[in-house]
Amino acid sequence: MTTRPELAKDIDLFPGLLAAGLFGVLAVVVLGASFAGAAGFETDAPITASIGYALIDLEGVAATVASEGFLAALVTIAFLLDAALGGAVMLARRDGGEH
Repeated sequence: MTTRPELAKDIDLFPGLLAAGLFGVLAVVVLGASFAGAAGFETDAPITASIGYALIDLEGVAATVASEGFLAALVTIAFLLDAALGGAVMLARRDGGEH
């Protein structure tokens, strides 16, 4: 026999009111903010070449879009974190189990 769900009567309203207040504040901030238009790139800008030069930090070799030279470090860190995550999952698996 199944029972019908019952409405909890001994609930604390403070977290819900706090969340609603926070939502209101964020809504006012987002709706009141003015966003500038998208910057975009020039129509003939060499985007792909710029990404390649930024990966190996070769600014000034060719006419490129201005960028930061930290992409190689960022990609390296991403690979290391991915390897660490894979290793953690492998270590967390039980021996002989599927999970």
